[in-house]
Amino acid sequence: MEERRYRRGGFVWPLILITAGVIFLLNNLEVLSWGVWDALWRLWPLLLIAIGLDILFGRRSALGSLLALVLIVALIGGAVLYAVMQAPLITGQAITTDRVVQELAGATSADVHISFGAGSLRIGALKEPGNLIEGTIGSGPGETITRDFHVDGNVAHFQLKSQGVPIMPFGPHRYDQSWNLDLSPSVPLLLQVSSGVGESVLDLSDLQVTNLDVSSGVGQTRLQLPAHGRVQAKVSGGIGQVVVTIPESMAARIHASAGLGGLSVSNRFQRDGRDYVSTNYATADDRVDLDISGGIGEVVVR
Repeated sequence: MEERRYRRGGFVWPLILITAGVIFLLNNLEVLSWGVWDALWRLWPLLLIAIGLDILFGRRSALGSLLALVLIVALIGGAVLYAVMQAPLITGQAITTDRVVQELAGATSADVHISFGAGSLRIGALKEPGNLIEGTIGSGPGETITRDFHVDGNVAHFQLKSQGVPIMPFGPHRYDQSWNLDLSPSVPLLLQVSSGVGESVLDLSDLQVTNLDVSSGVGQTRLQLPAHGRVQAKVSGGIGQVVVTIPESMAARIHASAGLGGLSVSNRFQRDGRDYVSTNYATADDRVDLDISGGIGEVVVR
C-alpha cells in the first residue's frame, strides 16, 4: 500500500498574520500608537531571517519544527517589543522644517502629487484661495524632499515627494516628521496622495477634487471626501486601517474589497451585486464613484 507523506506549511506567515492582528487590535483600542508600524517597518529584514530558519530547521523533523517555532516566536516577539519601546520616539520636534508656498500662477485647475515618507500627514483646504498650496513639511536625516512646479496651458502641475528612508536616531532626542498642507479650494484638482509609514488625515470636504488616487502604506489613513461635485476616487490600503467618510450631501457608488481584513460599509448604501449604492445615485448632482481596496487590515466606509 502506497504511503502518503504530508509536509506541513511554514510557521512564518501564520505567526506574522496573528501578530499583525493583535497589533491592529491594540491600535484600535488605543493601547498602542500607530507609530509602532514605523519601527516595525525598519525591521523587515528579520522576515528573511525567520523564513530562513523555518526552511533550515522546521521542515526536517518534529524536533526541528519545534526548534524553528521557538526561534521564530522569539524573533517576532523581540521585534514587536523593540518596536513598542521605540514608537514613542517618533513624536516630538522635527529636525528640519520647511515652509511650502506655491502660487497658482494663473492656472485654472491643478494636478497635485504628494508622496509622503514617514510620520504624520495632514491635508486640508486653504482659508484664503490665493495660492495653490501652503504648509510645512518636516524631514529627518537620510530623507530628501523634492518639489516640482510648472504650468501647462491652464493646468498647474505640482509635485512634492519624499525620497530616501529617514533615519530615526535612538536616545533622548525625539523627532516628528509631519507634513501639514492646505490646498486651494478655488480650482478643480486632480489629487494623488501616496503615504508611507504613519498616520494620514486627508480632509477634502472643502476642496474641488474631481479625480482622487490615494495609496496608503503602513498605518492609519482617514479620508474625508469632498462635500460637492462629481468625484472619481480610488483608494488602496496597505497594512493598517483605512477609514473613508462620505458626506451626507454626496451620493455614492462604492466598489469595495477588504483584502486580508475586515470590511464595514454604512447602511446608507444599499448592496447592488458587488457594489454599494446610494438610492439617489442616478439622479444626484453631487456624487462619488469610489473604488476602495484593502491590503492587510480594516476598511471602513461611512
